[in-house]
Amino acid sequence: IDNSAIKGSPIQRETVQTTAPVQQFDSKDTVRVSIVLEGDSVIEAGYSTSDILNNASALKYLENIKSNQKSMEKKISKAIGKNLNVQWNLGLAANIISANIVYGDLDTIASVSGVDEVVVETQYNPCGTVSSADPNMAISAGNMTGAAQAWAEGYTGAGSRIAIIDTGLDIDHQSFDND
Repeated sequence: IDNSAIKGSPIQRETVQTTAPVQQFDSKDTVRVSIVLEGDSVIEAGYSTSDILNNASALKYLENIKSNQKSMEKKISKAIGKNLNVQWNLGLAANIISANIVYGDLDTIASVSGVDEVVVETQYNPCGTVSSADPNMAISAGNMTGAAQAWAEGYTGAGSRIAIIDTGLDIDHQSFDND
C-alpha cells in the first residue's frame, strides 16, 4: 500500500478531529446503545473470514455467541425489570447486542456480569432540509460526516483499506417516513 499521498505517518492520523458532538440525555430518554459483551467475536477468536460459511468450527463458535447473547438478553432484562428492546446482534466482527434502552438504565446494564461496556450509539440527523422535489445528497456530505475536516488535513483515503459493516436498515428512522 502506498501511503505517500497522505501527509504525515499513519500513526499521526488521530490529530484529525472528526468526533460527533457530545449529546446530553435525560434519564427517561430512549437511546440506542451497543452492549459490548465479554468474550471474543468469531474474528477475534482467530477464525478467518475467507470461506467462513464452509467452516463448521467457525459457524459453531458463532452459534455459541448467539446463544450467549440470548442468555445475556434475559439477564439484562431481569436487571432492568423489563424486556430488553434488541434491535440487532453482532457476532462475526464484534460481540455486541444493540438495543434501545431508557438512558437511566445504562449504568445498571453496564454492571451486569458478562457486560464489558455500554456505549451510546451516535445518531446523526440532517443539518438542513431537502424538499421532496430535490432529494439529493447535499446535506449528507462533508460536514455531517467529518470528511471536510479530513480533506482539509490532506487525508484522501489513498492507499486505505475499508471495511463496511452494515447493520441493515432502520425502517423506523425518519428518512423512511412516507411523509
